[in-house]
Amino acid sequence: MVKKATFSLSSQVDQVSDILRWIKGQVTANGLTAKEMKKIELAVEEVVVNVIEHTYQGKGGELEIVINDAKSDCLVFVFKDSGAPFDPLAYLEMLQKENSHERGGVGMGKTMTKAQIVTILAGKANLPKSTIAGLLEDQAKLAAREAKNGFTVAGLGKLVLVNRKARMGRNPQTGEPIKIPAKRVVRFRVAKALKDAVLGKK
Repeated sequence: MVKKATFSLSSQVDQVSDILRWIKGQVTANGLTAKEMKKIELAVEEVVVNVIEHTYQGKGGELEIVINDAKSDCLVFVFKDSGAPFDPLAYLEMLQKENSHERGGVGMGKTMTKAQIVTILAGKANLPKSTIAGLLEDQAKLAAREAKNGFTVAGLGKLVLVNRKARMGRNPQTGEPIKIPAKRVVRFRVAKALKDAVLGKK
């Protein structure tokens, strides 16, 4: 039996749950295990995110999904969109242009963007990019909440709050001595292993 439905995708990935709910309802009778269903959900989520980001370039459009379970030993999923075909070379060129505006200083290499980090981690973990992006955002929120107690990022270092004592300084415009009041500041202490990896062991 062939089942199909058309979904209107917006510029945000907010229809994924509706799509997954529809697919789950269509294949429930096929006796899939929880593990098999999870694999389907991850694959579908990756397709939807890629269609939004690359095919429609964040502007939204329609996505038709066709499920064919005519064969007893497999399910066939077909995804149809009306956008332009994905051009990996054009996408790479776009990332390079974005990167050219984020140099770390004279003589420094290009700064890696969040999108690039997400893409690399998603590829290594074989997970949807939206899942990786969500994990990074959750980690940032957790770090902000727990920084007062010290927040360690394994392999990178530790985020801490430090009480900076009051001290004397100079007004950069007049050169006159001024008193700088005590305050709390956020610091990141880079892990020794990371320092050694970046700078080389002395």
